[in-house]
Amino acid sequence: MPVPASPTALHPPRPPEPPPQASPPPLHGDDVAAFAGRAVAPCPRPPGALPRLGVEAEWFVHDAADPGRTVALTELPDGLVGSTLPAGSRVTVEPGGQLEVSGPCLPVAAAVAALTADVALVAGLLAPLGLALHGAGLDDRPPVQQLATPRYAAMRAAFAACDAARGGPEPGRTMMCRTASLQLNVDAGTTPGQVRRRWHRAHLVGPLLVALSAGGRPSPRWQVWQRLDPARTRPTHDIATPDADPAAEWERQLLTTPVLLVREGDECHAGSGFTLADWLARPELAGRPATLADLELHATTLFPPVRPRGWLELRPADAVPAAHLPGLAAVGTALVETDTGAVEDALTPTAGDGATPWVDAARRGLAEPALRGALRQLTGPLLATLQDAAPDLLPAAAGVVADALEGAA
Repeated sequence: MPVPASPTALHPPRPPEPPPQASPPPLHGDDVAAFAGRAVAPCPRPPGALPRLGVEAEWFVHDAADPGRTVALTELPDGLVGSTLPAGSRVTVEPGGQLEVSGPCLPVAAAVAALTADVALVAGLLAPLGLALHGAGLDDRPPVQQLATPRYAAMRAAFAACDAARGGPEPGRTMMCRTASLQLNVDAGTTPGQVRRRWHRAHLVGPLLVALSAGGRPSPRWQVWQRLDPARTRPTHDIATPDADPAAEWERQLLTTPVLLVREGDECHAGSGFTLADWLARPELAGRPATLADLELHATTLFPPVRPRGWLELRPADAVPAAHLPGLAAVGTALVETDTGAVEDALTPTAGDGATPWVDAARRGLAEPALRGALRQLTGPLLATLQDAAPDLLPAAAGVVADALEGAA
């Protein structure tokens, strides 16, 4: 009589079940305070070391023969998006197909040189395909969303809901697909006192950067950002209180801004109007407690003109043509680095109630007398700062200032 096969032979033993993954710990108010503190923590610099700069330049891609045509992402050179270029810049893409070239963080002159070289390389790769980089704050073409990642799809839905509630145009879609900027990442400071001064100074110079990047004229891009979502785009710092604690101000904005995105596994969905403070108090609003990962995602959906991330992201400037990029990057950095009180003396009288300078810069540019006068007053001090930090950039910086003053005339 045949011997029956053993159950083990017929059914090999199952591999052991992996241990259940522990849920990430819930977020608490103290975690938000610590996160905000890390974002504005001093970053010591060796004695005599030059200030550092990182530049992120966004570009529209145009068909050189038909600038009104939308260029599909599939028309770009293979392997360009996601690559790291020879001088160290990274290439990514924004929802509307804008290319972003993010340069390495280096002393100012070296950072500008690296980014300029890599942008020239990208332009050289596009030219044989009949494509060209176009530097401007707002694109003339209609908005076409070319990236539909879970994050961007949820952002589009969230902004569309905000636009519908206001009954106005759709600045959310315009912002995502038709705007481009030049972002300057500058050192936050080496001591708590210096961080506070730079934090205040960066907010003072922001409206001036808007006007400079628009060539002295109004900035349609910044007008779009002002209409987008005031809680999300307003300045974090109250310039009426120059000694305010940057960490406390950033923590307040994190807690009081509505949550735009909630992640569930690999998916994202739009928030339903609750703030991070609401979520901490009532986890059922999102169906679960908030976690540190949720806080990190939330911070990336706040778009103030100066955003702290261990350094200061200066976000006000429009994208500019390649020829103007070195001068504007140098001027923006020098305005924050000029630690003589000149910036505060020139720009504090323009501060008003804290919102007016941003409105004036967007709508009038350097035709606003207070901004134009402040720029004239600051030209000497900022060029003196560059003489020490990046003398090779002096001609480009002086040219940007002169062109902006002429453009506003």
